[in-house]
Amino acid sequence: MRNSLRLLAGLLAFAAPAAAQPFVGVVCTDYVTGKFSVCEADVPWTATPDVATIHSDAVGRAHGGRVYIVNRLGADNLQVLDPAQDFATLHEFSTGTATNPQGVAFSPDGSKAYLPRQNADDVLVMDPETGEWLDTIDLSAWADADGSCEVGDCIAVGDRLFVAILRLNRNLYWTPVGDSYLAVIDMTTDTLVDCAPGTPGVQAIALAGKNPSWELSRAGELILCSCVGFYGLADGGVELVDPAALASLGYCVTESALGGDVGDAVWVSETRAYAIVTDTNGVTRVKAFNPSTGGGVWVVAPGTGYVYTDMELDAAGELFLADRTPGAEGLRVYLAETGEALGHRIPVGLAPFDVVMPAAGTAAETPPALLARLDVWPNPFNPAVTLSVELPAAGPLALRIFDALGKPVATLAEGVQPAGRREFVWRPEGLASGVYLARAETAAGAASARLVMLK
Repeated sequence: MRNSLRLLAGLLAFAAPAAAQPFVGVVCTDYVTGKFSVCEADVPWTATPDVATIHSDAVGRAHGGRVYIVNRLGADNLQVLDPAQDFATLHEFSTGTATNPQGVAFSPDGSKAYLPRQNADDVLVMDPETGEWLDTIDLSAWADADGSCEVGDCIAVGDRLFVAILRLNRNLYWTPVGDSYLAVIDMTTDTLVDCAPGTPGVQAIALAGKNPSWELSRAGELILCSCVGFYGLADGGVELVDPAALASLGYCVTESALGGDVGDAVWVSETRAYAIVTDTNGVTRVKAFNPSTGGGVWVVAPGTGYVYTDMELDAAGELFLADRTPGAEGLRVYLAETGEALGHRIPVGLAPFDVVMPAAGTAAETPPALLARLDVWPNPFNPAVTLSVELPAAGPLALRIFDALGKPVATLAEGVQPAGRREFVWRPEGLASGVYLARAETAAGAASARLVMLK
Protein backbone atom coordinates (compact mmCIF):
# COMPACT_ATOMS: atom_id res chain seq x y z
CA MET A 1 0.00 0.00 0.00
CA ARG A 2 1.46 3.33 -1.03
CA ASN A 3 1.26 5.99 1.65
CA SER A 4 1.73 9.49 0.26
CA LEU A 5 2.67 11.92 3.03
CA ARG A 6 2.95 15.54 1.97
CA LEU A 7 5.22 17.98 3.71
CA LEU A 8 3.44 20.85 5.44
CA ALA A 9 6.40 23.22 5.49
CA GLY A 10 7.11 26.48 7.24
CA LEU A 11 5.50 29.80 6.96
CA LEU A 12 5.97 29.68 10.74
CA ALA A 13 9.72 30.20 10.50
CA PHE A 14 11.26 31.70 13.63
CA ALA A 15 14.32 33.30 12.07
CA ALA A 16 14.39 32.94 8.28
CA PRO A 17 11.67 32.00 5.78
CA ALA A 18 11.43 28.26 5.08
CA ALA A 19 13.91 27.46 7.85
CA ALA A 20 12.90 25.07 10.58
CA GLN A 21 12.41 26.73 13.94
CA PRO A 22 15.09 25.97 16.54
CA PHE A 23 12.85 24.97 19.45
CA VAL A 24 9.38 24.36 20.83
CA GLY A 25 8.61 26.11 24.11
CA VAL A 26 6.44 24.69 26.88
CA VAL A 27 4.77 26.44 29.81
CA CYS A 28 4.67 23.82 32.58
CA THR A 29 2.86 23.91 35.91
CA ASP A 30 1.58 21.87 38.83
CA TYR A 31 -0.56 24.91 39.76
CA VAL A 32 1.84 25.67 42.62
CA THR A 33 5.09 26.13 40.70
CA GLY A 34 5.63 27.20 37.11
CA LYS A 35 8.53 26.40 34.79
CA PHE A 36 9.37 27.09 31.17
CA SER A 37 10.91 24.17 29.27
CA VAL A 38 12.10 23.73 25.70
CA CYS A 39 12.58 20.85 23.30
CA GLU A 40 14.18 20.52 19.90
CA ALA A 41 11.82 21.05 17.00
CA ASP A 42 13.22 18.03 15.14
CA VAL A 43 13.50 14.32 15.89
CA PRO A 44 14.34 13.09 18.50
CA TRP A 45 12.77 16.21 20.12
CA THR A 46 15.27 16.25 22.98
CA ALA A 47 13.90 18.33 25.85
CA THR A 48 15.62 20.66 28.30
CA PRO A 49 13.28 21.08 31.27
CA ASP A 50 13.08 24.04 33.62
CA VAL A 51 15.12 26.63 31.73
CA ALA A 52 13.22 29.43 33.51
CA THR A 53 11.01 29.84 36.56
CA ILE A 54 7.65 31.45 35.83
CA HIS A 55 4.29 31.90 37.56
CA SER A 56 2.11 28.84 38.18
CA ASP A 57 -0.68 30.42 36.07
CA ALA A 58 0.85 31.60 32.81
CA VAL A 59 0.70 31.44 29.03
CA GLY A 60 3.50 32.07 26.55
CA ARG A 61 3.96 33.67 23.16
CA ALA A 62 7.04 34.10 20.96
CA HIS A 63 7.83 37.20 18.97
CA GLY A 64 10.87 38.85 17.44
CA GLY A 65 13.36 36.28 18.68
CA ARG A 66 12.18 36.37 22.29
CA VAL A 67 9.68 34.49 24.42
CA TYR A 68 7.08 36.47 26.36
CA ILE A 69 5.47 34.84 29.38
CA VAL A 70 2.19 36.38 30.49
CA ASN A 71 2.13 35.70 34.22
CA ARG A 72 -1.52 35.98 35.16
CA LEU A 73 -3.37 36.70 38.41
CA GLY A 74 -1.08 36.78 41.42
CA ALA A 75 2.02 37.75 39.46
CA ASP A 76 0.50 40.18 36.94
CA ASN A 77 3.50 40.81 34.74
CA LEU A 78 5.10 40.26 31.37
CA GLN A 79 8.28 38.18 31.67
CA VAL A 80 10.74 38.43 28.78
CA LEU A 81 13.04 35.45 28.04
CA ASP A 82 15.99 35.52 25.65
CA PRO A 83 16.68 32.23 23.80
CA ALA A 84 20.12 33.56 22.83
CA GLN A 85 21.05 33.68 26.53
CA ASP A 86 19.76 30.23 27.48
CA PHE A 87 16.31 31.68 28.11
CA ALA A 88 17.54 34.06 30.78
CA THR A 89 14.89 36.41 32.12
CA LEU A 90 15.66 39.88 30.75
CA HIS A 91 12.72 41.71 32.29
CA GLU A 92 9.58 41.32 34.36
CA PHE A 93 7.29 44.23 33.54
CA SER A 94 4.31 44.81 35.83
CA THR A 95 0.84 45.07 34.29
CA GLY A 96 -0.61 46.43 37.54
CA THR A 97 -1.53 44.68 40.77
CA ALA A 98 -4.30 42.07 40.40
CA THR A 99 -5.05 43.10 36.79
CA ASN A 100 -4.85 39.48 35.53
CA PRO A 101 -3.37 39.84 32.01
CA GLN A 102 -4.62 37.18 29.59
CA GLY A 103 -2.38 37.28 26.54
CA VAL A 104 -0.04 39.42 24.48
CA ALA A 105 0.30 40.47 20.85
CA PHE A 106 2.50 42.98 19.07
CA SER A 107 2.25 45.85 16.61
CA PRO A 108 3.63 45.17 13.11
CA ASP A 109 6.92 46.93 13.88
CA GLY A 110 7.23 45.26 17.29
CA SER A 111 7.43 48.58 19.14
CA LYS A 112 4.24 48.01 21.13
CA ALA A 113 2.95 45.06 23.14
CA TYR A 114 -0.78 44.74 23.81
CA LEU A 115 -1.99 42.94 26.95
CA PRO A 116 -5.72 42.44 27.66
CA ARG A 117 -6.25 42.87 31.43
CA GLN A 118 -9.28 40.93 32.67
CA ASN A 119 -9.68 42.78 35.96
CA ALA A 120 -9.18 46.20 34.39
CA ASP A 121 -11.52 45.79 31.41
CA ASP A 122 -8.94 47.23 29.07
CA VAL A 123 -5.91 46.56 26.91
CA LEU A 124 -2.59 47.82 28.23
CA VAL A 125 -0.21 49.15 25.58
CA MET A 126 3.40 48.63 26.69
CA ASP A 127 6.87 49.24 25.31
CA PRO A 128 8.24 45.64 25.23
CA GLU A 129 11.84 46.89 25.59
CA THR A 130 11.39 49.16 28.61
CA GLY A 131 8.06 48.14 30.14
CA GLU A 132 6.77 51.71 29.90
CA TRP A 133 2.99 51.99 29.86
CA LEU A 134 2.17 53.84 26.63
CA ASP A 135 -1.62 53.78 26.75
CA THR A 136 -4.71 51.88 27.88
CA ILE A 137 -7.69 51.14 25.66
CA ASP A 138 -10.97 50.98 27.56
CA LEU A 139 -13.32 48.04 26.84
CA SER A 140 -15.75 48.61 29.70
CA ALA A 141 -18.53 49.59 27.28
CA TRP A 142 -19.11 45.85 26.84
CA ALA A 143 -19.44 45.14 30.56
CA ASP A 144 -22.35 42.98 31.70
CA ALA A 145 -24.39 43.30 34.90
CA ASP A 146 -21.46 42.38 37.16
CA GLY A 147 -19.62 45.48 35.96
CA SER A 148 -16.94 43.69 33.94
CA CYS A 149 -16.64 42.55 30.33
CA GLU A 150 -14.11 39.73 31.10
CA VAL A 151 -11.54 40.07 28.33
CA GLY A 152 -9.66 37.03 27.05
CA ASP A 153 -6.93 36.38 24.49
CA CYS A 154 -5.89 38.67 21.65
CA ILE A 155 -4.38 38.27 18.19
CA ALA A 156 -2.79 40.74 15.78
CA VAL A 157 -3.73 40.68 12.08
CA GLY A 158 -1.87 43.31 10.12
CA ASP A 159 -2.26 46.63 11.92
CA ARG A 160 -5.38 45.54 13.81
CA LEU A 161 -5.71 43.81 17.15
CA PHE A 162 -8.64 41.48 17.88
CA VAL A 163 -9.53 41.03 21.55
CA ALA A 164 -11.92 38.39 22.91
CA ILE A 165 -14.68 39.78 25.13
CA LEU A 166 -16.19 36.86 27.03
CA ARG A 167 -18.89 38.57 29.17
CA LEU A 168 -19.24 36.14 32.09
CA ASN A 169 -21.22 36.36 35.33
CA ARG A 170 -18.66 36.45 38.12
CA ASN A 171 -21.46 36.00 40.63
CA LEU A 172 -22.77 32.79 39.02
CA TYR A 173 -19.82 30.46 38.39
CA TRP A 174 -18.49 32.55 35.50
CA THR A 175 -21.30 31.53 33.15
CA PRO A 176 -21.94 33.43 29.89
CA VAL A 177 -24.12 36.54 29.90
CA GLY A 178 -25.63 37.56 26.56
CA ASP A 179 -23.43 37.86 23.49
CA SER A 180 -19.66 37.58 23.27
CA TYR A 181 -17.52 39.69 20.96
CA LEU A 182 -14.17 40.40 19.36
CA ALA A 183 -13.28 44.04 19.92
CA VAL A 184 -11.06 45.51 17.21
CA ILE A 185 -8.27 48.02 17.84
CA ASP A 186 -6.34 50.04 15.26
CA MET A 187 -2.74 49.62 16.42
CA THR A 188 -1.64 52.67 14.42
CA THR A 189 -3.80 55.02 16.51
CA ASP A 190 -4.56 52.74 19.49
CA THR A 191 -8.27 53.44 19.11
CA LEU A 192 -11.28 51.16 18.76
CA VAL A 193 -12.55 50.30 15.28
CA ASP A 194 -16.30 50.54 14.71
CA CYS A 195 -17.32 47.21 13.18
CA ALA A 196 -20.88 48.35 12.36
CA PRO A 197 -20.82 52.02 11.34
CA GLY A 198 -24.57 52.08 10.72
CA THR A 199 -25.30 51.28 14.37
CA PRO A 200 -24.97 53.97 17.07
CA GLY A 201 -21.82 53.76 19.16
CA VAL A 202 -18.62 51.81 18.56
CA GLN A 203 -19.50 48.20 17.79
CA ALA A 204 -17.42 45.03 18.13
CA ILE A 205 -17.73 41.84 16.06
CA ALA A 206 -20.66 39.86 17.45
CA LEU A 207 -19.81 36.17 17.68
CA ALA A 208 -22.19 33.31 16.92
CA GLY A 209 -20.99 31.55 20.07
CA LYS A 210 -20.42 32.57 23.66
CA ASN A 211 -17.41 32.41 25.96
CA PRO A 212 -14.42 32.51 23.56
CA SER A 213 -12.08 31.67 26.42
CA TRP A 214 -9.39 29.79 24.48
CA GLU A 215 -6.42 30.99 22.47
CA LEU A 216 -7.22 32.84 19.25
CA SER A 217 -5.32 31.56 16.22
CA ARG A 218 -5.20 31.85 12.44
CA ALA A 219 -7.06 29.86 9.80
CA GLY A 220 -5.48 31.10 6.58
CA GLU A 221 -6.75 34.67 6.23
CA LEU A 222 -9.35 34.09 8.94
CA ILE A 223 -9.32 33.94 12.74
CA LEU A 224 -10.12 30.67 14.53
CA CYS A 225 -12.06 31.09 17.76
CA SER A 226 -13.25 28.35 20.15
CA CYS A 227 -16.52 29.34 21.84
CA VAL A 228 -17.31 26.90 24.65
CA GLY A 229 -20.55 28.55 25.80
CA PHE A 230 -21.90 26.92 28.97
CA TYR A 231 -19.74 24.06 30.18
CA GLY A 232 -21.67 20.79 30.01
CA LEU A 233 -24.04 21.99 27.28
CA ALA A 234 -23.56 21.42 23.55
CA ASP A 235 -24.14 25.10 22.77
CA GLY A 236 -20.83 26.20 21.23
CA GLY A 237 -18.30 25.31 18.59
CA VAL A 238 -15.25 26.43 16.65
CA GLU A 239 -15.99 29.71 14.90
CA LEU A 240 -14.39 31.53 11.98
CA VAL A 241 -14.08 35.32 11.88
CA ASP A 242 -13.18 37.37 8.80
CA PRO A 243 -10.78 40.12 9.97
CA ALA A 244 -11.12 42.03 6.68
CA ALA A 245 -14.92 42.07 6.67
CA LEU A 246 -15.04 42.50 10.48
CA ALA A 247 -17.69 39.78 10.69
CA SER A 248 -18.22 36.29 12.05
CA LEU A 249 -18.69 33.54 9.48
CA GLY A 250 -20.29 31.22 12.04
CA TYR A 251 -19.22 27.77 13.18
CA CYS A 252 -17.00 25.51 11.11
CA VAL A 253 -17.90 22.71 13.55
CA THR A 254 -20.34 22.56 16.46
CA GLU A 255 -20.00 21.05 19.91
CA SER A 256 -22.86 18.71 19.00
CA ALA A 257 -20.79 17.31 16.14
CA LEU A 258 -17.66 17.13 18.30
CA GLY A 259 -19.46 15.45 21.20
CA GLY A 260 -18.46 17.75 24.05
CA ASP A 261 -17.14 21.11 25.20
CA VAL A 262 -14.66 22.60 22.76
CA GLY A 263 -11.21 23.68 23.94
CA ASP A 264 -8.14 24.71 21.99
CA ALA A 265 -8.41 24.30 18.22
CA VAL A 266 -5.82 24.22 15.42
CA TRP A 267 -6.41 24.77 11.72
CA VAL A 268 -4.30 22.74 9.28
CA SER A 269 -6.13 23.10 5.96
CA GLU A 270 -9.58 23.57 4.48
CA THR A 271 -10.25 19.87 5.07
CA ARG A 272 -8.37 19.21 8.31
CA ALA A 273 -8.48 20.84 11.75
CA TYR A 274 -8.19 19.62 15.33
CA ALA A 275 -9.94 20.42 18.60
CA ILE A 276 -9.54 19.35 22.21
CA VAL A 277 -12.96 18.16 23.35
CA THR A 278 -14.16 17.46 26.91
CA ASP A 279 -17.07 15.07 27.44
CA THR A 280 -19.66 15.18 30.25
CA ASN A 281 -17.40 13.01 32.42
CA GLY A 282 -14.55 15.53 32.20
CA VAL A 283 -12.46 13.36 29.87
CA THR A 284 -10.53 15.17 27.13
CA ARG A 285 -9.88 13.85 23.64
CA VAL A 286 -8.19 15.31 20.60
CA LYS A 287 -10.53 15.08 17.63
CA ALA A 288 -9.93 15.77 13.95
CA PHE A 289 -12.67 17.26 11.80
CA ASN A 290 -13.30 18.72 8.36
CA PRO A 291 -13.84 22.48 8.83
CA SER A 292 -15.36 22.82 5.37
CA THR A 293 -18.23 20.45 6.19
CA GLY A 294 -18.36 20.43 9.99
CA GLY A 295 -18.22 16.63 9.87
CA GLY A 296 -15.66 13.88 9.50
CA VAL A 297 -15.04 13.84 13.25
CA TRP A 298 -12.76 11.13 14.62
CA VAL A 299 -10.65 10.61 17.73
CA VAL A 300 -6.91 11.17 17.29
CA ALA A 301 -5.87 10.94 20.94
CA PRO A 302 -8.13 9.42 23.62
CA GLY A 303 -7.66 10.71 27.15
CA THR A 304 -7.96 9.19 30.62
CA GLY A 305 -9.22 12.35 32.32
CA TYR A 306 -8.90 16.10 31.93
CA VAL A 307 -5.36 15.79 30.57
CA TYR A 308 -5.11 17.76 27.29
CA THR A 309 -4.86 21.55 27.55
CA ASP A 310 -3.16 22.95 24.45
CA MET A 311 -1.73 22.05 21.04
CA GLU A 312 0.20 23.91 18.37
CA LEU A 313 1.31 23.29 14.79
CA ASP A 314 5.00 23.61 13.95
CA ALA A 315 6.78 24.58 10.74
CA ALA A 316 7.04 20.97 9.54
CA GLY A 317 3.34 20.20 9.85
CA GLU A 318 3.67 18.39 13.17
CA LEU A 319 1.11 18.86 15.91
CA PHE A 320 2.52 19.17 19.44
CA LEU A 321 0.03 18.25 22.19
CA ALA A 322 0.35 19.10 25.89
CA ASP A 323 -0.48 15.88 27.78
CA ARG A 324 -0.92 16.16 31.57
CA THR A 325 -1.70 12.46 32.18
CA PRO A 326 -0.44 11.72 35.74
CA GLY A 327 2.73 9.65 35.57
CA ALA A 328 2.99 10.13 31.80
CA GLU A 329 3.22 13.90 31.47
CA GLY A 330 4.88 15.36 28.41
CA LEU A 331 4.47 16.42 24.82
CA ARG A 332 2.99 14.16 22.14
CA VAL A 333 3.69 14.72 18.46
CA TYR A 334 1.36 13.90 15.55
CA LEU A 335 1.60 14.29 11.81
CA ALA A 336 -1.01 16.98 11.26
CA GLU A 337 -1.99 15.90 7.76
CA THR A 338 -2.94 12.37 8.83
CA GLY A 339 -3.26 12.40 12.63
CA GLU A 340 -0.61 9.66 12.94
CA ALA A 341 1.35 9.58 16.20
CA LEU A 342 5.06 10.22 15.71
CA GLY A 343 7.76 8.96 18.02
CA HIS A 344 7.49 8.86 21.76
CA ARG A 345 6.31 10.92 24.72
CA ILE A 346 8.63 13.85 25.41
CA PRO A 347 9.04 14.52 29.17
CA VAL A 348 9.43 18.25 29.85
CA GLY A 349 9.63 18.36 33.64
CA LEU A 350 6.40 19.55 35.22
CA ALA A 351 3.16 18.77 33.39
CA PRO A 352 2.84 20.85 30.20
CA PHE A 353 0.07 23.44 30.03
CA ASP A 354 0.74 25.71 27.05
CA VAL A 355 2.81 25.04 23.92
CA VAL A 356 4.75 28.01 22.54
CA MET A 357 5.72 27.99 18.87
CA PRO A 358 8.27 30.53 17.67
CA ALA A 359 6.65 33.08 15.35
CA ALA A 360 3.23 32.76 17.06
CA GLY A 361 1.71 36.22 17.23
CA THR A 362 3.66 37.62 14.27
CA ALA A 363 2.60 38.52 10.77
CA ALA A 364 4.01 35.17 9.59
CA GLU A 365 1.47 33.23 11.58
CA THR A 366 -0.50 31.48 8.84
CA PRO A 367 -1.14 27.78 8.36
CA PRO A 368 1.75 26.03 6.58
CA ALA A 369 1.65 25.66 2.80
CA LEU A 370 2.25 22.55 0.73
CA LEU A 371 5.85 22.69 -0.51
CA ALA A 372 7.27 19.22 -1.06
CA ARG A 373 6.42 15.53 -0.76
CA LEU A 374 7.72 12.36 0.87
CA ASP A 375 6.42 8.98 -0.34
CA VAL A 376 7.00 5.61 1.34
CA TRP A 377 5.96 2.18 0.05
CA PRO A 378 5.08 -0.54 0.84
CA ASN A 379 3.95 0.32 4.34
CA PRO A 380 3.86 -1.90 6.44
CA PHE A 381 6.97 -3.46 4.88
CA ASN A 382 9.15 -6.59 4.96
CA PRO A 383 12.02 -6.84 4.20
CA ALA A 384 12.55 -3.40 2.58
CA VAL A 385 10.82 -0.06 2.10
CA THR A 386 11.32 2.58 -0.60
CA LEU A 387 11.39 6.24 0.38
CA SER A 388 11.00 8.89 -2.30
CA VAL A 389 11.70 12.58 -1.70
CA GLU A 390 10.73 15.16 -4.29
CA LEU A 391 12.99 18.22 -4.10
CA PRO A 392 11.65 21.47 -5.62
CA ALA A 393 15.25 22.63 -6.19
CA ALA A 394 18.78 21.29 -5.90
CA GLY A 395 20.11 21.49 -2.38
CA PRO A 396 21.03 19.63 0.78
CA LEU A 397 19.02 16.58 1.84
CA ALA A 398 19.28 14.56 5.03
CA LEU A 399 17.14 11.42 5.18
CA ARG A 400 17.32 9.47 8.43
CA ILE A 401 15.43 6.68 10.18
CA PHE A 402 14.67 6.77 13.92
CA ASP A 403 13.26 4.13 16.23
CA ALA A 404 10.21 4.70 18.46
CA LEU A 405 12.42 6.19 21.19
CA GLY A 406 13.89 8.77 18.83
CA LYS A 407 17.27 7.03 18.43
CA PRO A 408 18.75 7.28 14.90
CA VAL A 409 19.18 3.82 13.34
CA ALA A 410 20.01 4.64 9.71
CA THR A 411 21.11 7.50 7.45
CA LEU A 412 19.98 7.08 3.84
CA ALA A 413 21.14 10.44 2.48
CA GLU A 414 23.25 13.33 3.68
CA GLY A 415 24.51 15.89 1.19
CA VAL A 416 23.54 17.92 -1.85
CA GLN A 417 21.00 16.32 -4.20
CA PRO A 418 19.70 17.48 -7.61
CA ALA A 419 16.18 18.78 -8.04
CA GLY A 420 13.41 16.28 -8.70
CA ARG A 421 12.44 12.90 -7.32
CA ARG A 422 15.07 10.85 -5.47
CA GLU A 423 14.40 7.27 -4.31
CA PHE A 424 16.14 5.44 -1.47
CA VAL A 425 15.71 1.86 -0.25
CA TRP A 426 15.98 0.96 3.42
CA ARG A 427 16.63 -2.70 4.12
CA PRO A 428 17.07 -2.91 7.92
CA GLU A 429 19.22 -5.63 9.41
CA GLY A 430 19.35 -6.65 13.05
CA LEU A 431 16.39 -4.47 14.02
CA ALA A 432 13.18 -5.60 15.66
CA SER A 433 9.78 -5.31 14.06
CA GLY A 434 7.77 -2.27 15.08
CA VAL A 435 7.25 1.42 14.37
CA TYR A 436 10.01 3.61 12.94
CA LEU A 437 10.07 7.24 11.84
CA ALA A 438 11.53 8.49 8.56
CA ARG A 439 12.61 12.13 8.57
CA ALA A 440 13.62 14.12 5.47
CA GLU A 441 15.21 17.53 6.00
CA THR A 442 15.72 19.95 3.10
CA ALA A 443 16.30 23.66 2.66
CA ALA A 444 12.53 23.99 2.24
CA GLY A 445 11.72 22.32 5.54
CA ALA A 446 11.23 18.83 6.94
CA ALA A 447 8.86 15.92 6.32
CA SER A 448 8.14 12.85 8.44
CA ALA A 449 6.62 9.45 7.69
CA ARG A 450 5.66 6.66 10.05
CA LEU A 451 7.01 3.24 9.00
CA VAL A 452 5.85 -0.15 10.25
CA MET A 453 8.24 -3.10 9.87
CA LEU A 454 6.74 -6.58 10.06
CA LYS A 455 8.63 -9.85 10.45
